[in-house]
Amino acid sequence: MALAGTAFLALFNGFDPARDDEYNVWHSVEHVPERLTMPGIVRARRYVNRQDAGLPYFTLYELASIDAMYSAAYLHLIMHPTAWTQRMRVSFGRFLRAPCRTLASQGDGMGAAMQATLLRGAHGEAPAGPAVRALADSLGRLDGIVGVHVGLIDDRAPPVPGLQAAAPSDSASALVVLIEAQEEHWLDRQHDAIGAALGGMGGSWGVPEHRVYRLMHVLDAGRSPEETARLRGG
Repeated sequence: MALAGTAFLALFNGFDPARDDEYNVWHSVEHVPERLTMPGIVRARRYVNRQDAGLPYFTLYELASIDAMYSAAYLHLIMHPTAWTQRMRVSFGRFLRAPCRTLASQGDGMGAAMQATLLRGAHGEAPAGPAVRALADSLGRLDGIVGVHVGLIDDRAPPVPGLQAAAPSDSASALVVLIEAQEEHWLDRQHDAIGAALGGMGGSWGVPEHRVYRLMHVLDAGRSPEETARLRGG
């Protein structure tokens, strides 16, 4: 199904395997519910690929607009982490953070598998609207594909202290293309067709960086701060 709102935040990260169980409890019980109390953050999905040694976790936040990344409440939250969050931050591995303005989003339902593709452009590169819509339509017609979402990274959004952005601020445009499938094998089966569609974007986009993840957990906004504090024992 189409993403809620007009923006999304894509997060990719590694984490110390020795603390993996604690990470997953913290992320689902405290971290994501806390983010969902922020203005404009409306839904979160957690994904995993344990065969990806560098970035095994992917989190997708659906945003009412990119303004959610600039709100005073959100900026205060990232600058004043909880005690548990402070203890967890030291165990993060590689981290890519990509706040995006949504250029296209379509689909029916929510897929069990997600391919996340990062496309980096030359300085000043801007994706043409018709090309983006054609890409989404082409991918959306493939068998087994249930959703396609394309976003342009907003590298002006304030970073989280100590964590890495998806593209340096002096780089050109970067696109995040999210392709949802019923199951992972559909992404394998459609590999060539997906590559051809991405290659037809035009412009000087670089070699796509693909990662595939499986859905773990979906959370919607609406839980009160008091409920979040109770769940984490606060």
